[in-house]
This record gives sequence, C-alpha cells and structure tokens, in this order.
Amino acid sequence: MTLSLTFSMFVAWVTNAVYVQSQIISKPFIGTTLPWTYVGVIGALTVSVWNLTRDQTPADEIRRVFTYIGEYNGKVIVLLLTLPILGVAGALFINRVSENGIALFVLATCAVLPLSVLHFDEKRRYLGLAILAISFALVLQRALLATHLAFGDGMAEYGVAQRILNNGYWIPTGTKGAMVRVGPMQAAYQLIMDIPLLWVFKTAHPFVFAFTPVIGYLLATRYFSKEVAFLGSALYVFLPETYRLLPRNTRTGAAVFFTAVLVAVILDAGIEKRYRNFLALAFFWALITSHYGIGPLVLLLIIPAYLCYYVLRRLGERSQPMAGFVSLTLYVVLTYGWYAYVTSDTFDFVAGVLIGRALNFLEPTSNTAATNALSFGMPSLSFEVFFYSHLIIAAFTCLGVGIVALVYLLRLLSVEHPLITWLSEFVGMDAHGATRSGAYLSMMLGFALLFPLSFGPNILSSARTFGLLMVFMGPFAILAMCLPKLLRGRFVPASVFLVIIMLVSSGFVAATVTHDASRVPNFDRDRIVQSGDRLEQFALYRVYTPESGIFASSFIAKHIPDESMVYKSRLGTYQTQPRSSDGTGPIIRDIQQPTDLNKGYTYIAQVDMTSGSITTGFYGFIYYEYFELPEFTNKDLVYTNGRAKIYDGN
Repeated sequence: MTLSLTFSMFVAWVTNAVYVQSQIISKPFIGTTLPWTYVGVIGALTVSVWNLTRDQTPADEIRRVFTYIGEYNGKVIVLLLTLPILGVAGALFINRVSENGIALFVLATCAVLPLSVLHFDEKRRYLGLAILAISFALVLQRALLATHLAFGDGMAEYGVAQRILNNGYWIPTGTKGAMVRVGPMQAAYQLIMDIPLLWVFKTAHPFVFAFTPVIGYLLATRYFSKEVAFLGSALYVFLPETYRLLPRNTRTGAAVFFTAVLVAVILDAGIEKRYRNFLALAFFWALITSHYGIGPLVLLLIIPAYLCYYVLRRLGERSQPMAGFVSLTLYVVLTYGWYAYVTSDTFDFVAGVLIGRALNFLEPTSNTAATNALSFGMPSLSFEVFFYSHLIIAAFTCLGVGIVALVYLLRLLSVEHPLITWLSEFVGMDAHGATRSGAYLSMMLGFALLFPLSFGPNILSSARTFGLLMVFMGPFAILAMCLPKLLRGRFVPASVFLVIIMLVSSGFVAATVTHDASRVPNFDRDRIVQSGDRLEQFALYRVYTPESGIFASSFIAKHIPDESMVYKSRLGTYQTQPRSSDGTGPIIRDIQQPTDLNKGYTYIAQVDMTSGSITTGFYGFIYYEYFELPEFTNKDLVYTNGRAKIYDGN
C-alpha cells in the first residue's frame, strides 16, 4: 500500500511536470487525463510483472495464504472489525441527531480492548488486528466528527487542492502549496474517486494514517515481545495528539506514516540490499514531499543515528541493515534539490525555521510548551492528565531506552558479572532483539534526540514530537512500566495506565462524569453550548466550526466590498476558502479592544453569542482575554442566521 501511494504521488507529479514544461498533453487535473494516465501506467506495470513472474507458480503461495487465514476465528475477526463501523456511526449520530451514546461506547471499548485481548488471546493471534481496529475506530470517528476543515491547517490544504482542480495544473509555491501529498495527491484522489474534495480530506487521508500504529507494531515485534509491541502501539493510538490532530492534518499525518515505513524498511534484513535502498529512497522522497518541516527533521535525526551505528561498528558490532553513507548522501542531495530548486522558496523558509528554532531552543523564551504549561494552571482534569501523562510517558520512555542501551553496551563490551547476566536475562525476556541490534538501537537513540524539543518552541512541541516519536518509542515506555515483573498479570499495570489515559484524554470522562473543559469537547457539544461554563465553551469553539460560521463567511466573501475591514473575535470562525477567483476580498482583523467594535464591519460569531463575550487574546491552554459582548446601538444589522450576526458601521 505504501509503495502504491508513493508511486501515485510520483505519477501525479511527473504528469503535471510534463504539462507545465511542454504542454504536449492536456491539463492533467481537469477531465480524464490523470485517471487515464494512472490506468495506462498501472496496466503497463501489471503486464511487466506478469511477464517477469510467468514461470513461477502462485498456487503454493495462494494455498499458504488461505491456510494462514484459516487459523483465525471468523467471529473474533468480525467482532473486531465492527468497532470501526461503530466509530463511524458514533460520529454520524452526534452530527445528525446529537446522540453521543455510540461514540462514548466506542471510546470505552477501545480503552479496555488491549487488556481484554491480552487476557483472552493466549496464542497472541489477534494483537495486530486489534490495533488496526482501535486505530480505525478512533481515527475515523475523530475525522468524521469534524464537519468542516476550518480547524487548524485543514482549510489551507483544502485551498491548495481546490486551486489545482480549478486551474487544471499545479505550480509548487510557498510551503503547503509545494507539497505533492497536500495538493496534487488530494486533487488526484478527487478525480479518480469522483467524490467531493471535502470527503477526500475526511476519508482518504485518515484511512491511510490509520495504518501507522500497525506499522509501528510490526516493527516492534522484531525487537520486543508481542505483548510489549502491542501495548506500545496502543499507547501511540491513545495519545490525544495522535488521533485528535494528525488525522485532520494531511501533511503531518502523511509524513509520520512515511517515516514509520522508512525506518521499517531501512532496518529490514529480509529485503535484498539493492531493493531496500531503492524502497528507502522512494519513501524518503514521499516523506520530504509530504511535509516541509518533518522531512528535513527526520534527515537530521537519521544522521546522528548513522554516526552512533558507525561508533558501535568500531566497537565490534556485526554488520546489520542501516542507512549507509551513500544513502545518507542521496537523502541530503534529494532534500536540498527538492526544496531549493523544485519548490523554489520553500528551502529558504525551511532553513530559516530550523535555524530560528535552534537559536530559540538555546535561548529559551516564554514562547515554549514547557513555559506555557508551568505558567498557567490546568483548567480541568482532562488537561492535567494530558500534561502529566506526557511527562510520565517521556520519563518511562527515556528509562526504557537507557536500560536497553546499557544492556546492549555491556554485552558488546563483553563485561561479565553475575548481576549483569541477571539484568540481561531480565530485560531480554521482553526486549531480546532490541538488546542485540545495534542498528535498531542507533536509530532509536537518534530519534530520541527529538524529545527535548517538547520543551522547546511550540511549533515542535508535543503534537509533532510525540506524534512522530511514539510510533517507535512506545514499546520502550511499556517495557519500563513492566520492569517490576510480577509472576501473574505483569502487563496489567501498563494496561490499566492506558485505560486511564484513554478515558480521560479522549473526552469520555469529561462528557460523562466531570463535565469540565476537555481537549476533545465535541462528544459533549450540545450540553456545552446550552449550559456549559465559559471555559468549556472556549475549549469547544477552539476546535469546532459551526455551520453558522460557514454561512456568515460566505456572506462576507460574496457581499462585503473588497478591501473593507471586517473585525471578529479571536475565536470567531471565518472560513477563508469562499473568496473571489482573483484572490481579493474583505480584510479580516481580530478585535483587540472594545473600540474596534466601532470600526468597519463587525462579525459576531456563534461563540460570541453563546459565551456572551468577545475574545481578544490567547495566552494558555484555553485561557482567553475577553470582554463582555455589548449591545450594538450605533451599527446596522446587515446579516443574521440566528447564531451569527454582521453589523455595518460605515
């Protein structure tokens, strides 16, 4: 699937490049040009593969597949696959009839499923399928629960793809607009599947991203016991930043997905070296064309991993699959060439951000995740669990990595002592492969360098750090939690920890018990709108885009004169997509002080009317500066849909 996705991105890019450079074909993103290109290329590849393998008999392979499937219980498979269906149904019920019972049931089921599977699945056959079911249920539910894309960068990415479909071709510009995965690939999905572009963003990307924890699980089973690998992948899925943010962010989620595959391929000894190098280079290209920030960041993490492995080789480590000097050189050249030449001004932006963030990290300011977390009190139980669980997970992860590295080095240096022998056997019960693979350990140590960035600038804080790292580091955290090896139920403490994290950080406890501010407030949307306190409402509208805001945005774009000033609150929803074809339109400004209400047009959004306040600044988790919503006596009401209003003071 990963190779197919990479290949599809490459075909879309090449087809567009042929048109832009020579115009010998029609516009690729209009009509049937691109779909027929895919059909032709895939058909040619199919014929080529058939000719290359025509002397091989597939009967044995087919028989082996059916024998493998026959070992599973069909009822268990159907039961696990029902979970994603219920996840989708839960989101639809909330959006259409305001019923959250099914969605909350899915959250509770996902929370207890890892513990249940470990208890009942004695042969450990269904661990991977359970991770897949949990991932799809949570990711699809969160993706479909958001009815619009205005939250975060979703709308900007949508705008890039829509412009490509409008123009019929793609010119790489800026940052998001220069990524193949963000623009051309989404446009290609829309042409091939013939569905609205909105649903491409809400289904195609989340569907692909949902496989990420499964890739992490399969990689971890090479070096850890199946139980540790399984719980480590469950930990990754249960992190709130995983299923809350990454499914709706095309470029970040896709970059994490390709990074997981890239690492798995680099460390796979079962693939012939030349094919492994080819696949690694292909997936690295897909990575750097998915995200302009994570691509170079991963490269900067692989380089110290390679240096660490080189040192271990000098100490006597046997040769293992790892990115070599030639491969690293190709990665560097490909990264520089793509950002500096193919996508023009992207390289300057990326270089400026990386250098600036490095300098900011050396000279910490108040604009850091750690400073914000310590400066402002936690507004609710959900936020407390979110913050402290990340600290606990980071501590356990570093402890697990340190213990495995210590055991590995003692073995590599042939240090002998009864205590060391006992420690090696003790840790080796669940991490036998990790304590004997210098390549894997070097890669993990290289990636672990990203942990300090959680306490650095916000742009590289918990969402990107944990979203990228824990797909690999989850088993180390679980290993550390399970070090006090109980004779019975030694995985129960880690499983219970996961249940608590999931129930609290997912919004389940806030929606059913505490009824306070949550990072995932959409499950309790109606109660918060009708009777929630101001803090809860701020938390809700920070991630929720009501239809009233979409309608009001359309009115502003169509009827407010170009270059007119429109003032809105900090939390007021303005959907930037509906604008004139030439890019002009009204100028949107945030209200900074009460006197701004007397200037130009004033847009009072649903959040303003619901909370009875005008938010002017944001300075913490969900803490806003605000003043009370006044009566408008000197302005004419020019638009209202019952939940949003627009006043004209000109």
